[in-house]
Amino acid sequence: MAVRHSAREEMTGGRPLVAADVLGLFAAQALLATCIAAVALVLPVSTAALAIAGLVAAAAAVTALAGKQRRAHR
Repeated sequence: MAVRHSAREEMTGGRPLVAADVLGLFAAQALLATCIAAVALVLPVSTAALAIAGLVAAAAAVTALAGKQRRAHR
């Protein structure tokens, strides 16, 4: 019974963290939209969107490679 009560407390305690993660994701999307809008002042909107998407994809690739190398060294 005590384990079930503890697990229930842990599950409800994690909900604010999930909500914070979702809100953080929304904030990141808003920041990316702002970056696209700023670049769109100089370039066409479609080109600006592709440029920002390319930067985000490159950052993701570098992060994935760093994680892969870190995992290989363990």
